[in-house]
Amino acid sequence: MTQVQWVAAQGYFSESPHDLPTWVGVTNGQVVAIEHSCPDGVDAEQDGYLLPLLADTHAHIYMNPWPLDPAQRSAPGGGAFDDEVTDALSRLDDALCHGVGFVRDMGDPFGINLAAKERSPIVLQVPGPAIHRPKKYGRYLGVSRETIADVIDLIDKLAEDLRVDYIKLTATGIVSFKDKSVKQAPQFMTEELAAAVCRAHDHGLKTAAHCSGDNGLDIVLDAGVDFIEHGYFIRPDQLKRAAEHGRYWTPTFAPVLSQYVNREVCGWDDDAANCIDEILADHRCSFASAEEIGTPVLAGTDGGSPGVPIGKALRDELAQMEMAGALPERLLRLVSADAADACQPNGYSGRIRLGDPADFAIYGARPWEAISNLSTLSKVYREGEPC
Repeated sequence: MTQVQWVAAQGYFSESPHDLPTWVGVTNGQVVAIEHSCPDGVDAEQDGYLLPLLADTHAHIYMNPWPLDPAQRSAPGGGAFDDEVTDALSRLDDALCHGVGFVRDMGDPFGINLAAKERSPIVLQVPGPAIHRPKKYGRYLGVSRETIADVIDLIDKLAEDLRVDYIKLTATGIVSFKDKSVKQAPQFMTEELAAAVCRAHDHGLKTAAHCSGDNGLDIVLDAGVDFIEHGYFIRPDQLKRAAEHGRYWTPTFAPVLSQYVNREVCGWDDDAANCIDEILADHRCSFASAEEIGTPVLAGTDGGSPGVPIGKALRDELAQMEMAGALPERLLRLVSADAADACQPNGYSGRIRLGDPADFAIYGARPWEAISNLSTLSKVYREGEPC
């Protein structure tokens, strides 16, 4: 008979807090029992508070977040392929050490994410390359295609690769920190983007779009994209449309916050720094509106961006949301069960429940009382084994 290993805690979180003594039984990497009184013959000492491993739904695992100084940064992915895969895997190892068990990669042009998926220490979803238009933003995210027929042909090819979990499209450029605008016009007309989304859906694949700004967000919403990534300058009426149609928005505060906190190293003068601060404040207001409206929201850090390490940066992301008025309990659900339900990754449920993988972490203080308590992480379990 297989022996049950017990992990004892003073409470646990699974969709909501369970603030009472808890013993979790583990066999063959799965949760087989959850008890609230000490099982006979068990002497496991209660040790903090259990949370499921958390989810970061927007990262670029092939990118190194360091150094911060733009003059010292080299183009990502420039090393030998095997070395780049090893580096990406080390970043995922670090994410696991910070209590993250699911990451959704957002594209790279080299297939590093595809290779890493097969050896990842955590659950990883990947799109392969993101798709952008020639001479438009996106070369660090993926590959360019000229016509919509070329885009659809690539979607067909990606759908044949069983490692591909969804399709990533680059709908707009990036945000200017000098004048609160979006660089470049939208990359797709509504009909073009809708055709790409439809073809992805025909293959059973959802779509995510890098997108910010009024015009781009209207196009993305009209085209039926499933996941809106970044969404800077999103309007309340657009948030309402997203809510009505069940479209997810991932705000990604962390990369902008990093630029503000490290403004001198990153080369921003006072005017640009003030602009960045205003963008963050506006984004928090948009997040608060989304919560009030009922827009489905996910938490992604854009990990790999300068100063944004995958794993640790999730605490910064959630802290910005907490500043916007969201309760810690809501935010913990957002980075666990909600993320699992939205992305439906194999092997990650974002919960601690019978039959699920025994993937959880122990914290010294209750994270459902304050997001800052995520810094009290003391131990991580993957499939029931301490990491």
